[in-house]
Amino acid sequence: MVVGDLLLGLGAAALWVAILLWSDRQSARRLWPPHRGRVTTAAWAWALTIAIYVGQIGAGAEQWNAFGWPAWLRHGVGGGLSILGSLYQSWGVAVLGLKGTSGWPVSLATTGPYAQTRHPQYLGQVATFIGIAIWSASPAAWVIGIAGCAALILAARVETRHLARTAPGHGDWAKRVPGVLS
Repeated sequence: MVVGDLLLGLGAAALWVAILLWSDRQSARRLWPPHRGRVTTAAWAWALTIAIYVGQIGAGAEQWNAFGWPAWLRHGVGGGLSILGSLYQSWGVAVLGLKGTSGWPVSLATTGPYAQTRHPQYLGQVATFIGIAIWSASPAAWVIGIAGCAALILAARVETRHLARTAPGHGDWAKRVPGVLS
């Protein structure tokens, strides 16, 4: 049901935005990035992200090609962007480590995709959300994808401010490496 998928995807994105806004304004009591890594933090962080994907994919499947877009655009551009975005995100996760992307404090990553852009895992996810929206050609998938992108852009900005305060070497690295999202 499209309404259920919209509620799931938009609700998860809205909850991420609320957590990020709270954390940015309440640094001492922040939820993200957490003060220390915990399995429960990793679980809710990944669950919210997965919920956005599940809502978007579910809505896209239910409204498959509602826009009537040609197959070359949906499969070629949308499918290709989804795959490339997922690969770039995975590369970022592999370099930073699963713990680093799940809230455990780790040292500043400056190699691999982190030598090209700040927050490559988020950039890859943005590309994937846009790719899924194009691939499914669904109005609801676009709405959820845009909400997911907004949450990721906010996450990149919140994490950039946090890293600027806490990560040794961040200032020099940030001068060399473009922040596409932050």
